[in-house]
Amino acid sequence: METLEKLKNMEEFLWINPNYIEYKEALNRMPISLAEVEDAEKRLTRFAP
Repeated sequence: METLEKLKNMEEFLWINPNYIEYKEALNRMPISLAEVEDAEKRLTRFAP
């Protein structure tokens, strides 16, 4: 509740994300690869109106 009160009062506060993970680990958890995204981008460009 302290965080909410500080927000309401427009006071500064520090929030540390409890779910933070390193960038490299986050990349490994991605459900799709960069290659899949690039392939989709090419197809969208190809079939764009």
